[in-house]
Formats: sequence, C-alpha cells, structure tokens
Amino acid sequence: MAVDNKQIATDVLELVGGAENVAVATNCMTRLRLTLKDNSKADVEKIKKVKGVLGCQFAGSQLQVIIGQNVP
Repeated sequence: MAVDNKQIATDVLELVGGAENVAVATNCMTRLRLTLKDNSKADVEKIKKVKGVLGCQFAGSQLQVIIGQNVP
C-alpha cells in the first residue's frame, strides 16, 4: 500500500500543536525536521504511532520525524 504523505503531514502537524507551533520545517532524505515554538506541545509517543512514521525523537532542540525515503 502506498504511503499517504498528506495524511502523515496532517496527523503530525496536529500532534505537534498545530501550524502555529511550528517555527521552522525542513527535511532531509529520511526525516521531517521541525523546530517548534513550544516543544512540550509535541506528543512524541503518538507521533510514533502515526501510520507511515518509523520513529520520532528530539535531537537537540529539533524534533525529527523519521519517515524513510517517502518524506513529504
């Protein structure tokens, strides 16, 4: 089954506290990298359970959502 990037993005955005909580969003080959205004609003455990997400962690002040080579 194909990965639904739009649904992943919608779910992750909701679980980080909405667009208003995102200061910077970038990506690399396998990860969506978010700098948040308030890190406490991110529900890392729920993000890990989003279909298509392989992992999620903070690296320094940056939230990294591991998606694999299908990063939206």
